Formats: sequence, C-alpha cells, structure tokens
Amino acid sequence: MDSVAFRQILERTRNDHPKWFDLAQAPPAEESDINSAEDTLRVTFPREYKEFLREYGGGDVVFVEIYAAGEGDRSVVEMNRNRDPRRAGFVAISDDGTGNEYGFRVAPDGAANSRIAYLDFEAGEILDTQFDDVFAFIADKGLHAS
Repeated sequence: MDSVAFRQILERTRNDHPKWFDLAQAPPAEESDINSAEDTLRVTFPREYKEFLREYGGGDVVFVEIYAAGEGDRSVVEMNRNRDPRRAGFVAISDDGTGNEYGFRVAPDGAANSRIAYLDFEAGEILDTQFDDVFAFIADKGLHAS
C-alpha cells in the first residue's frame, strides 16, 4: 500500500471516528532520529517505515502501537534493546499485547525487509504475515480497514 492510499484510509477513519484519535502520539521523526535508531540497531529500515515515522511519528494509531524512532521507553530502539536484530533476523516495530511482536525480517547485512513478519515468542518462530508493508499493517490492525 502506498502512503497516499494509507492517508486516505486514515483521514476517512478520522472523520468517521474522531474519538479514536484521542490517543498518545509521538511527534513526526526527524531524519536524525531515524538515522540514530538505524545506527544503534545496526539495521536499515524499509522505506515505508521511515516514511511513516517522518509523517506520523509513532505511538498509538487507534488499535495498534507503532514504535517511534526518537528517545523514549516505547521507541524502536528501547523495544529491541535485548536483541541484536542482525543476529536474531528480526526488528520489532509493534506488539500484539501478549508478548508477540510485529516487525521486519532483517538480513545479515542489516537490511530490513518491508514485508511485516510476526515473532511468536512461545514458539520462537518468525512467521510471515499478509502485510506487504507497514502501511497495510496499520490500515488493517490499527484502523480495521480490511
């Protein structure tokens, strides 16, 4: 899903359900915040995630939380502090509230795939999802626009 289609879904949902948007939001990320998070985690985020961070920041997007790039206890850096994304093959950008995480598969060179993956903590497996990118993930899980 491209950012224009996502913005249309977001605005339609905001118009239909304005109270849903009275939730905590991180400010839009500066390029330096994104670069710092990538450097700290030793990954290169997908273009769509960086675009989302620059435009919307992070935090609660109605029914899903997206980890922000800046400082804070729910930032992408903080939420991945106990793993080396290159070694684990995964960097988390969200969770399902039960210990499982959504994020990106990470190649040994640190390049994160744009397709959303799901880390099942009990099984210790990284599973593929139907979401081609962060915009499709948020549209479905956060805005219930499937």
